[in-house]
Amino acid sequence: MNILLLTSVFSFVVIILPFWFMPYLTPKSIQFGVRIPREFENDPAISSVRKSFHNLILVAVIILFFLLILLPSLLGLYELTLFAMPAAIVFTYLPYYRSFRRLHLIKMERGWYDNRIIASSAFYSADSGTRKSLPGFIFLIPAIVIIIFTVFIGITIYTTLPGVIPTHFGTNGLPDQYSAKSIGSVFTGIFVQIGITLLMSILGYAIVRTGQTIDVSRPNMTFEQQERFKWYTRDALYLFAASINMTNMFSSFATWQIIGSQYMLPLILVPVFAGTSVLLIVVMSFGQMGSRLRVPGVADEDTGLTNRNDDRDWKGGVVNYNKQSSAILVPKRFGIGWTLNLANPKSWIILVLIIGLPLVLIVVGVLIH
Repeated sequence: MNILLLTSVFSFVVIILPFWFMPYLTPKSIQFGVRIPREFENDPAISSVRKSFHNLILVAVIILFFLLILLPSLLGLYELTLFAMPAAIVFTYLPYYRSFRRLHLIKMERGWYDNRIIASSAFYSADSGTRKSLPGFIFLIPAIVIIIFTVFIGITIYTTLPGVIPTHFGTNGLPDQYSAKSIGSVFTGIFVQIGITLLMSILGYAIVRTGQTIDVSRPNMTFEQQERFKWYTRDALYLFAASINMTNMFSSFATWQIIGSQYMLPLILVPVFAGTSVLLIVVMSFGQMGSRLRVPGVADEDTGLTNRNDDRDWKGGVVNYNKQSSAILVPKRFGIGWTLNLANPKSWIILVLIIGLPLVLIVVGVLIH
């Protein structure tokens, strides 16, 4: 199978699959980005909106798969399949936005928030927890070991490498670009390994230190669920870094001509595909902010309080802009993990770094070669 087609199909599935199941992964108190009082979490109107959402997603998936994957593959125009991923992002958001607007209107028309005892969602700092997780460093060890092994092999064979080495491979697995031997060209994969590991380390640390926004109707349960969600997500990210490092290790082996071209593509693709799949399955099994996690010894209490109606803080149901909060990272309304509070100036600095860092790495890579 063509590498572009394989990658496009995999990316398409990775986007569509979580989106399809997301209405069941988000907390019951938040459906399609709309804050729902506890008494209405099982209202038939929500089921109706959910059914319409799935119908629209199904139609979009069939059309996109035919136009951007099946048809281009039959015609041999594999480059067109690369548009499947961005198209999937756009055409899954549109049904979500329609559901968000529809459910928000239902909530307002039926007065779901009338005559309620309102309380602001409790915010706990990262130091509020009493239980400790397994030290995160343990889960970084595989990623670090892979880096050390790759460095050892690279240093060992450096002097035996020819003056010109392959630095890029085509979709058929054969080299199509060469560069003069240098520290930069030989150890590019190792630099990427180190960068990925550092990035995941920082991200994991930030996740564990992120405060929690607790459901005031069930504070003890949501607090414990979110604590575990942060630990498990951090650990899963560290193991995901190991899969990325393994892909870069095999890519380096191909550059150093340790492995033949017939083995390169499977060895490069399998680790990252497997790592992505496992990360996706693990995180989805938790539910957003651990909403699907069972916590032994903690009852699902009901305080009788209702969370503040904070829909206005979410633009389009996905972009958070809350001037009243000093938080930088906030739980997503429809998705897994966190997003930025764009009302906080520090969030824009992070956003610039996220966008700018890959561009800097690309420029540095071009200058090295």
